[in-house]
Amino acid sequence: EEESKASGPIFPRALARTLSQRLHKPVSWRSAGVDGGDINDIREHLLGIVQEETDKGQAPDLVVVLTGSNDLKHILNVG
Repeated sequence: EEESKASGPIFPRALARTLSQRLHKPVSWRSAGVDGGDINDIREHLLGIVQEETDKGQAPDLVVVLTGSNDLKHILNVG
């Protein structure tokens, strides 16, 4: 099956597809990335997104947070 970039990032699509298949229920998802952000940037941004979805009556059942090497750069700079 050919999927375009317009379909969104691969991880949330694959996770939603897997959950839907295993739970036998439709699954919707939203990706909310922070390019170049560390865990504090992600927390601030993510809390706003979760609040926005909740205010629309669509509180998430699951939130997945992935972090990368931007946090590591702060650890290595501590001296």
